[in-house]
Amino acid sequence: MKLTNINYRHVATLSAILSVILVQCAAFTLATPGSAIPFAPDPNLSSEQQSVERYFNDLVAYNRACSQLAARAQLRAADIDPVQRKSDDLKGRLSDVQRVAGEIIRKLKAANAWDDLDQKVLASVTDPRRRALFQPNGLKAALEEASTTLGTHASEISTPLDNLRRKLTSQTLVVDRSASVVLVGYGTSRPNPLISPGRVRCLVGKIRLGLIHRLGGTATDNTVDEVCCACGCPGDVGVSGTPCSQVQ
Repeated sequence: MKLTNINYRHVATLSAILSVILVQCAAFTLATPGSAIPFAPDPNLSSEQQSVERYFNDLVAYNRACSQLAARAQLRAADIDPVQRKSDDLKGRLSDVQRVAGEIIRKLKAANAWDDLDQKVLASVTDPRRRALFQPNGLKAALEEASTTLGTHASEISTPLDNLRRKLTSQTLVVDRSASVVLVGYGTSRPNPLISPGRVRCLVGKIRLGLIHRLGGTATDNTVDEVCCACGCPGDVGVSGTPCSQVQ
């Protein structure tokens, strides 16, 4: 009976020692360079993704509104006020987007998910037309530029509005007495409804699109076209074949 108790104690002691050894071996494996097991899980970028998406959508809507106003034969002076407010709002929020870009970089680096970021994005994109949006400069380059210089491009946001105002003031003013407002007639000279691509839209659009793919999603054709047109699609035609004039 005593021998049996001693054997049980020995077995229990050996089991405890073996458990400690296995735990230490597992810890060593995790710390070994080149291990297939990641050092840390992918970062949670859902908040940053939502911020980028919201800003890009608002920026696209603003440019679309400017484009639609530019295509009109006549405008009321009051029609400019809503896009002026949108322009001011977007310029005021630009520094927040720059901060968000920096936070994305910080989280990716902390999770050891920065160095191979572009490779993982491209691996999730099979359509060569979509892949071209990340070549030669991918998501890493867009994030680095946005995190350091995005705020310096604030004046670019008001460019469509400024051009629209210059066109308005260059035309003949006609007083609409019945409405008690000033109408602006374009006559035979109508502005191009297309708003040229801009650095802000391109950078924010690339980040939005890149995050969708990096987080395992699939961007819609319309989203891809919005980004492509923001960065300057060849022939002003989106990836889906839709003209940028219809996308924007």
